[in-house]
Amino acid sequence: MNKLRVVLVMGSLNEKSSTSAMIQFVKGRLEALEATVDLIDLREAELPLFQPKTAKQVPSYQDMAPLVRAADCFVLGSPDYHGMPSGAMKNFLDYFWKEFSGKLFGYVCASHEKGLTAMDALRVAIRQCYGWSLPYGVSGVEGSDVQPEGEVVSSTLTDRLTMMAQDLVNYGDVIRERRERDLGGDHPTFMASLRS
Repeated sequence: MNKLRVVLVMGSLNEKSSTSAMIQFVKGRLEALEATVDLIDLREAELPLFQPKTAKQVPSYQDMAPLVRAADCFVLGSPDYHGMPSGAMKNFLDYFWKEFSGKLFGYVCASHEKGLTAMDALRVAIRQCYGWSLPYGVSGVEGSDVQPEGEVVSSTLTDRLTMMAQDLVNYGDVIRERRERDLGGDHPTFMASLRS
């Protein structure tokens, strides 16, 4: 079977951020587990505000769309802004929905408040796209968990991020197999609308 493909989406626009440090840590763990990993950094992508009529003509959308379509799993990383994910992350989600159906998502959040509402907002959006979410997210705090220069230093945080990487590989494989069977079958599953 092909390696699991995971796309990490970095939703902080700061050059050095706790979100980026956590995403990079997960990237290393996923690669150690032999997953194929791609990174979409929204700071570099310069994805304009979503306009339904012109979205598919946007060059940055055209660059990332093949990665999103090919992904089996995603990790969405965002800072907690007033209890919500970043505007950059929400804008990214507006560009895609069919591509998320039947795929597995994990969440990391830089937050002084555990990031619960920000990650719940992401779960709601992914649920509306018929995606699956891990039953937990991982949050970290700059200073105590992540150093300003971008090193994850908390053993509790590294343990949680390592667990997330392992769970993405374990459950992502199961969900990918079921998704492929549903797309190729004729049963009335929620994936039926995506059959070619």
